[in-house]
Amino acid sequence: MECQSRLFESVDTLKAEFADDKERFTDEFMHSVTRSGLSPHRLILNISAIVLFLRNSDVKRGLCNGTRLAINEFSTHYLKLQGIVEKFLGKQFFMPRFDLEPTNANKLFQITIRKFLIHLELAMNIDKSQ
Repeated sequence: MECQSRLFESVDTLKAEFADDKERFTDEFMHSVTRSGLSPHRLILNISAIVLFLRNSDVKRGLCNGTRLAINEFSTHYLKLQGIVEKFLGKQFFMPRFDLEPTNANKLFQITIRKFLIHLELAMNIDKSQ
């Protein structure tokens, strides 16, 4: 059985204050900056891959920072995810791409980032009581 995978890239939009900002801060530069607590610019996802949610989005439904989910389906604009931990086992979630705007006034430039707020889970701990 062949595994279906897809590449998702973030969309970074520069809000330029000066005319030469677009020349100084190229797309390649903005994509190369890795922001703490966010997924990378290029994210390759597979169906049934385990991912980790990175932000508190909907606490009442269980979409919190650190929630582990499995990918059931993906589209250009959304992911269909399923809970894999005991509390959310089998529960379905739809996740759109989120728009983020860092608000630090000391930045050289203002940027809007559109991406999925997930990170691939490369290792999982399984705790069993004896």
